[in-house]
Amino acid sequence: MSRLAPLDATFLVLESPSRPMHAGALLLFDRPDAADGGELADRVVETFRRTPPVAPFERRPKLGFTGPFFWEECEEIDLDYHVRRVVLPAPGSNAQLMELVGHLYAALLDRSRPLWECYVIEGLEGGGFAIFHKLHHALADGITGARLLFGMLSDSPEDSAISPLWAGVPSRPRAKRKQTGGRGFNPVGLVRGAAGTAVEAGRLAAGTVSQALGLREGDTALPFRAPRLSFAKRRQTAARSFAIFDLPIPEARAVAESAGGSVNDVVLAVCDSAMQRYLAEKGEPVGAPLVASMAVSTRAPGDETPSNAAALMQVKLGEPGASAQERLEQVVSSTTSAKELLRRSSEGVMQVQSLAFFGAAQMREELPFGRGVVPDAANLLISNIPGGPKKPLFMGGARMSSLHAMPILPPSHVANFTLASYADRLCFGIGAARNVIPDTQRIAELAAESFTELSQDQTPATVA
Repeated sequence: MSRLAPLDATFLVLESPSRPMHAGALLLFDRPDAADGGELADRVVETFRRTPPVAPFERRPKLGFTGPFFWEECEEIDLDYHVRRVVLPAPGSNAQLMELVGHLYAALLDRSRPLWECYVIEGLEGGGFAIFHKLHHALADGITGARLLFGMLSDSPEDSAISPLWAGVPSRPRAKRKQTGGRGFNPVGLVRGAAGTAVEAGRLAAGTVSQALGLREGDTALPFRAPRLSFAKRRQTAARSFAIFDLPIPEARAVAESAGGSVNDVVLAVCDSAMQRYLAEKGEPVGAPLVASMAVSTRAPGDETPSNAAALMQVKLGEPGASAQERLEQVVSSTTSAKELLRRSSEGVMQVQSLAFFGAAQMREELPFGRGVVPDAANLLISNIPGGPKKPLFMGGARMSSLHAMPILPPSHVANFTLASYADRLCFGIGAARNVIPDTQRIAELAAESFTELSQDQTPATVA
């Protein structure tokens, strides 16, 4: 058995029937040229059910005698349980698919089994099919999950091979990492590391406190200083509302260059504008910038360990009444400050800060009353998973048209935008509690409108 890392264990501890901590991934495939879509789906299900899982897909969590969670290898795995087949009724529209995914997502994963499920979905318009994975966040972060998903696919339409996610991908040389925990015990190094982390965390906290008290200016956002939203007072239920949309990478890159920012800045501005417009349509315009938690990787280059290596930091978004170009410039300014803070922070400090943030956010969610008084930890979570392939990928000859995350909803956030790059597209998945935001599809439509407006206004940013 191996002990879970603190952040991995956090996803198990925070999980409840109303707050699942598994992520979803929806892979959409076009109808193959050389075969019927149903015939290929038959082969996919058959192959998936006879492929034994490798690490980490063969293990389940076990609570140790002293409290920490451990991974325990399962002796027998019922692949007929883990791999399931679903057929949509005609016409198999996108709306029907998202409704189905929302239902499949809601139930918690069985902790007596490995923490994953796979659904092969047939009956889509055009003869294509989809694969929906449920994977507990304790197993892997977004980067690791994306690497495994892309690794199960081929770059050739002539390749008829089919390989599931749990078959693993060929191992590559890994970056050397400091040995910790069960890999060796260095008391001197441990004390020095803890002391350094404590000192650095103290310095960071001092700066945060002074900003909160107004003693110094700062473009960075502070936790639990997000604008209060009336529907955020509702206690979120397990039912989820999901929506997907794509944006073209070349156009997004052109917009970013015109503003002296990055594609990620364009993403933040588009998500911000979509939420501002959605709130206005619901009769709840906000008077201050929204705050986004932004997921950042703390993974060392070359490290492919199946676990979580990420942290959250808060970013102030655009002013409510800003134009498209002004909003982007304001986001660029905020992310510049956030990146500077990130450069000054070690991996240890970022992880400690994120664990404290998650804990405080969960406490806010558990308040029996006064939820409307305590602000959300942040309004949104926005995560950009890097490293997607630049060319199309295939399974059994069928081209994958897009890949979308069905993201978790951390406590004290109302929506999660997670995206991954694939070929020439940015593929977004939006997730929210259905009793809070039942119509995430409308947010997706507003995001597309916001991007169109931004791409039509590419006036270069003024240099002071």
